[in-house]
Amino acid sequence: MRPLTLQSRITLNYTLVPDYFLDNYMPKASGEFVKIYLYILRCLGSGTPAAACDVLKNGCASYSGSDDCFCVSFLADRLNLTENDVMRALKYWENEGLLILTYANASSGSGASDGELTGITLADITMSVEDTFGTAANETAVTSQTTAPAAMISAPEVSVPEVSVPEKPSYTAAQLKEFAANEELSQLLYIAQMYLGKTLTATETNSMIFFYDTLKMSADVIEYLLEYCISKEHRSMRYIEKVAIDWAEHGISSLKEAREYSDSKSEDMFAVMNAFGITGRSAAKVERDYIRKWRETYGFNTDIIVEACSRTIKSTHQPSFEYADSILTQWNERRIKSVDDIKALDAEYDKTRKASAAAAAGNSTGQASRSKSAGNNRFNNFSQRDYNYDELETQFVSRELV
Repeated sequence: MRPLTLQSRITLNYTLVPDYFLDNYMPKASGEFVKIYLYILRCLGSGTPAAACDVLKNGCASYSGSDDCFCVSFLADRLNLTENDVMRALKYWENEGLLILTYANASSGSGASDGELTGITLADITMSVEDTFGTAANETAVTSQTTAPAAMISAPEVSVPEVSVPEKPSYTAAQLKEFAANEELSQLLYIAQMYLGKTLTATETNSMIFFYDTLKMSADVIEYLLEYCISKEHRSMRYIEKVAIDWAEHGISSLKEAREYSDSKSEDMFAVMNAFGITGRSAAKVERDYIRKWRETYGFNTDIIVEACSRTIKSTHQPSFEYADSILTQWNERRIKSVDDIKALDAEYDKTRKASAAAAAGNSTGQASRSKSAGNNRFNNFSQRDYNYDELETQFVSRELV
């Protein structure tokens, strides 16, 4: 295939993998896609694609001996993949906003076929982070005020007053020693280590003190903060700190307020409200209680809950949490665990309904047949007498002889 131009908006002297990529993009991407993205970073980390080829040109199908050889075939051969695998990965990362793919057109005069891939540009991942949080994705930016994380801003907004949040301070050795003597804070630090599965670094410890001392969060709110972020598969203290700042900006001071606010921002809440066609407001408390029941008590995933909401609209033509709850309660009693289980239950119901209908039709046909046969003789509409005429004749003769 034709060699591609490979460009970057990131200045690298080594292979740098941003933490934000590892935390937010890598977990949901397939291993092959991740491998291709990391290898492109590796090529750029050598300074130029040519440097990568000078070091790693092992059987590249399109290597022509030039210093600018870099193409889809090179990636496929180097990573033991097909060219289609490489193209699927490139298009995936383009959709994720991490790559910009350039294609030729017939009027460009480049000699490439119309629509042929001619270039790959790596988007600056820190720009994506700034777009999401309104701040640079680096260690010092954590101390600045930020807006809500991307996972939280898609849901309907809760109308609460915003509060000015003080910046994260730098603690002196004397202050840290004083905090170490605080039994409640020490317990929180231990809980944080259990949630994160590691010993806290100095920076992470400072963040915990920031929540407790500067943001004035209570111990139960901080513990719920950790639990909430871990449940969203975010173990980065930087992410946890951004959520904490968002809560502080919205005046969250109690565990009840934290639960209600996080519920209103949850993907489940947004999915249910969207399935019911409810827009322009957040879920009311009774509605949030229903959704929490479906998620936490019944253990249903979002797909099952949305399916129940869709069936509610089809049956009632209006949103009804009570009706959806009746459906989900029945599914819970039938031990439904997936959408496939629902389909199997529907098939079982249809089979039973058809069998009942067939039986009812058979009974109706039999009754109609009997009615028609009896209707041929109007004297057959009563029970017939059964006489023994020989016995009657003998009795009659005997009376006459007497």
